[in-house]
Amino acid sequence: MAVNLYKKCLEKYYVGGKDLQTELYLSKAYYKMKAFDQCRKLLNSLILRHPQELRLRLNLGLCLWAQATEVFNKNFRRVQETKDAIANLKHAEKLFLTIMH
Repeated sequence: MAVNLYKKCLEKYYVGGKDLQTELYLSKAYYKMKAFDQCRKLLNSLILRHPQELRLRLNLGLCLWAQATEVFNKNFRRVQETKDAIANLKHAEKLFLTIMH
């Protein structure tokens, strides 16, 4: 529901459907829905448009961390899922270290 509202808001009120604050709300909605791939994709595009915004990197790191946690909490998982989760954790660590320095 929230995702649809944010998307309609972007289409209707912002030129080119782009507004940093609204898109951050949209990424948070994806995160809460555990739609981590959509959240990650949106945050990556926002980082390309706004490279100076550290909160985008933090949010991406948190998204990657949460996605990896979901995989590790499964009772059964494939080897490739585990490898991808480990890669996500390494990427999240790099993002967190970048923010700290």
